[in-house]
Amino acid sequence: MDRIWLLIASSAVVFISSLTVVDFGSVREAGSISALAVALFAAPSFASFIRWAGWKKGTLALAAVGATATAVEGISVLTGFPYGRFSYSDALGPLLLGTVPFALPLSYLPMLLGAVSVARRISGTDRLRTVLSSAAILVAFDLALDPGAVAAGLWEWEDPGIYYGVPATNYLGWAMTGLAYSAAMLILLRKEAGSREMPPGISASAILTLSFWTGYLFKIGYPLPGTVGAALIALVYCASWLPVKGKQSASSG
Repeated sequence: MDRIWLLIASSAVVFISSLTVVDFGSVREAGSISALAVALFAAPSFASFIRWAGWKKGTLALAAVGATATAVEGISVLTGFPYGRFSYSDALGPLLLGTVPFALPLSYLPMLLGAVSVARRISGTDRLRTVLSSAAILVAFDLALDPGAVAAGLWEWEDPGIYYGVPATNYLGWAMTGLAYSAAMLILLRKEAGSREMPPGISASAILTLSFWTGYLFKIGYPLPGTVGAALIALVYCASWLPVKGKQSASSG
């Protein structure tokens, strides 16, 4: 139980620090700082996930899904499918082949792990329901993340949409890829997922990431996505860390 208080304190510090963030574009070292922050945010979930799945299998799953997500992101930058056409700035660090940040897997995978962890906690052993729930949670995550990232200048849409400049195609793309990546994780780890509960620590990085962007959204005057972010933080906390009635609490991770 002490770990949840450490996470609450950490997310509070991250939230408060995000209120002091200056314009990303005005900071010369923004790319290096962003990449370092993304790596630090990702570390708790990666460590918990690898302890749960095993070093070899956990690393393989992260590498396979991370490489696929990076490739699909690059395809969208070049072709517009599946998210829509957009382009990254260098505010997330150096770009791979001038298209996608090297740090992309470190920013996306923790959100995927958090979504799968919460979905499995809600859906139990029903794999189809877990995959569908995980994809829906990922789309909800991006309702908070994308408006903040666009406002911060991390990427720019060629055809902006009405939701804080984010087009609807982006969310359709998140739904499609969320289904695929969530299913892939459960298939790659079907033995582990079928035999033991995912530890709550797997969702820690999603909470830290949401805490940063929620604070930033309120700072720049985006109350709707900021409220979505706050609600999602509460959801992840409750689903991952509170004991399920009638079941033994998940093991610490």
